Amino acid sequence: MKTCCLNQVDRFRPLGCHSDWTGYEWLAESMRSLLPVLENFDIATDEVVNVATLAARLRAEVVRNRFPLMLVPLVGAWAHKATQEQGTVAC
Repeated sequence: MKTCCLNQVDRFRPLGCHSDWTGYEWLAESMRSLLPVLENFDIATDEVVNVATLAARLRAEVVRNRFPLMLVPLVGAWAHKATQEQGTVAC
């Protein structure tokens, strides 16, 4: 007996190459949040990553080279759970 059914799966592959794309800031802020872990494990320091200028540097390189930057692919899904009235769910 199935008690839930997967309704939809979405895949997102953010990709951008224009100067006004928000992905540069998203990536820089992601690095900012990861920086304490990177420093804790001696992987990188803020002096190396330079999060304050990372978005601008990424933007300049992507626009100059006209080669898009792809962020990490994301997957989202949603399902519904059967109610007692529905019994089993036909998927």
